[in-house]
Amino acid sequence: MSFLETVAAPIRPAGVVLRPAAAVLRPVLLPGLLVEAAADVRSIAVSTRELTVAVNQLADIDERVSVLEDEVRLMRQAVEAMGAEVGAIRESAEPLGRVAGRFSRRRRKPAETL
Repeated sequence: MSFLETVAAPIRPAGVVLRPAAAVLRPVLLPGLLVEAAADVRSIAVSTRELTVAVNQLADIDERVSVLEDEVRLMRQAVEAMGAEVGAIRESAEPLGRVAGRFSRRRRKPAETL
């Protein structure tokens, strides 16, 4: 019986709960009640095992999410640091762009006059 089957199991009517008291009056019903009790204990054991597995899986997922959060934080810090470096490189390379622009204009003028 799976966890979902256990959760979806119908709730027993009150008559079933009161049956053990009636069994005292009728000892013939006692073996059937013992079988039902054993089935209930088995069902609880199965559900407990499945819950334990689910809790362990959730703990594993939580651990992975924590690791991913740390990785994302480190990546964001690295991207922000790269952004500052890119800005510094652009500022330092700006004079080179102006010089290159001057040289390209000088070269075009003689080619245009031909």
